[in-house]
Amino acid sequence: MNYHIDMRKEIVIASSLNETRIAITENGELSELFVEVPDKERYVGNVYMGRVEKIIQGMNAAFVDIGLPQGAFLHFSDVDSSLEESFFTEDEDDDDTSKDVLDQPHESFIKIDYSEPSSLFVPPSDIAEADLSELLSALLMQPTVGKPAGYNEILAKELLEHNEIELEQTHSTIDASMSDSAAIALRLKKMPPKQNVNAKPLPTFSTKRSGLISINLQPKQTIIVQVVREGYSSKGVRVTTKVALPGRYMVLLPFDNLIGVSRKIGSVKERKRLRQLAKSLIQPGIGCIVRTAAEDKTDQELSRDWAALVEQWEEMENNVKIAKAPSLLYKDKNITGSVIRDLFTEEVERVVIDSPKLYKEITSYLHWVAPELSAKVEMYQGRKALFDYFKLEKSIQETYARKVYLPSGGSIVIDQTEAMHVVDVNSGRSTSEHEQEKSAFRNNMEALKAVAKQLRLRDIGGMIIIDFIDMMLEENRKKLYNEMRRELSKDRAKTVVYPITQLGLLQITRQRIRQAISERLTDTCNVCDGAGRIRSRSVILHSIERWLTSFRAQNLDFSVELIVHPSMAEYLTEGAISRLSKLMIKHFVKIKLDINDNINPDEFTFVSTRTFRDITSDYL
Repeated sequence: MNYHIDMRKEIVIASSLNETRIAITENGELSELFVEVPDKERYVGNVYMGRVEKIIQGMNAAFVDIGLPQGAFLHFSDVDSSLEESFFTEDEDDDDTSKDVLDQPHESFIKIDYSEPSSLFVPPSDIAEADLSELLSALLMQPTVGKPAGYNEILAKELLEHNEIELEQTHSTIDASMSDSAAIALRLKKMPPKQNVNAKPLPTFSTKRSGLISINLQPKQTIIVQVVREGYSSKGVRVTTKVALPGRYMVLLPFDNLIGVSRKIGSVKERKRLRQLAKSLIQPGIGCIVRTAAEDKTDQELSRDWAALVEQWEEMENNVKIAKAPSLLYKDKNITGSVIRDLFTEEVERVVIDSPKLYKEITSYLHWVAPELSAKVEMYQGRKALFDYFKLEKSIQETYARKVYLPSGGSIVIDQTEAMHVVDVNSGRSTSEHEQEKSAFRNNMEALKAVAKQLRLRDIGGMIIIDFIDMMLEENRKKLYNEMRRELSKDRAKTVVYPITQLGLLQITRQRIRQAISERLTDTCNVCDGAGRIRSRSVILHSIERWLTSFRAQNLDFSVELIVHPSMAEYLTEGAISRLSKLMIKHFVKIKLDINDNINPDEFTFVSTRTFRDITSDYL
């Protein structure tokens, strides 16, 4: 089969011994890269039963123990509180037993407000007085108003397509005061709180539109949370109490009863059809978001997708009944599954895979949810490594580099600090004084496109400061600013661009959901006391396997000598069936392993056992 790379949009999935890499290409060029390695687990989308460790009013946040080494960060804007009059201590009577839902045998308690996908609250004393199924049934009938409670700007941006989070709702009773993200997340204080005089005061959170709001959180309280952002640097994961379970065409909001339809679906008739279908599918008390991908899909396709989501939710409900905090209630799909679910649309020309196992899993999934896309999935049979065939390795290597070169001879230098990423733009060849403005503008425009590409490719989030080459004309500054906005409009992550300052600095904030590629594919360097980073051992293993693939495709020898650092040798030989053994079996080659203390930890050398010559560069 002829695999050419000059297609509009493709997904390339390469599976090696220790990791899976997924490349999104646009016109044959790498635009996004996803890497899944067993050494660095993915948490976004997972749902946990956690326990509040501490509340820090000064940060407007709480830290929640969900079983990870670091406490999860829960900002008050990601919490939706119950009405204060329904907040009781264990020794008080609660007449509104319809708000109790979980069989929670803990010394602390949690309550539920099903008007928002919030923290789940249950007094254990009340559980013994009511049947769980009756409580669930009563709970799911609670009326709600406002924006879909499962609507969460952080998670929805990851789950839905660009600009898809603008939703059309089925309910007309919308509280206009609840439009900003903080007010959506929280319920307003209606009455003075009825609580034990010995109870600690509730934390508060101030919003522009709603004023001061009490947050129904207490230390040792058990809550249900979903991870919306991976941890990075020294920070833990970020969580929300608003749970959303995404499918290919719909998103299930387990703690809400509103229906949202993507406004990217232009046809009023189609939106009406989807809304009516959603109404017929959902159970009382459960809401949904109909995604853009649902447009023109049959009732049967959407029903299948919804049935799978309901099954996931029911499984999570069953886990809740027996779980003890902290514990995992629901694990989201792996990266491959998420990419196929969320990014494999009709505009993608094809998906090329080099793993028979992944090919079978993906085609089976597509036969169930999107049979018309199955024909676009191809199994790669070539002898070259898949990413080498598509000429993607050079672009991937750029993600490790501090300096990226521009076509005109200039460059950009990307540095990371604890607070932000800083990009310095350097000019190429010197020019005469009267051409400096024109040359600076041209160089800056090249740098702008390179920066936009690297932000997506490296998945850099947070604050980014770009130091462009000085330009005197305000007109050129405005052109540069507008062009950067256009370039970043292609980005699925939410970005905000600020005008260029008098010092020639452009400020950008980019939504951070996952760890940056540099954090996922590198480790801190022990030699330089953590001041620098080196390629991780899983990445080195990937490079070794890529070398072996090339070696076996071009050479008839069946043995080779591999020289590595002691730490890498330990990584290769650990386990009952070592990684080294798996390499030899997979590539049908005998590998003699030698250790060298003087070699860099992220380097390796291959030597021919026949000629005793260093042949590393021959097959890279």
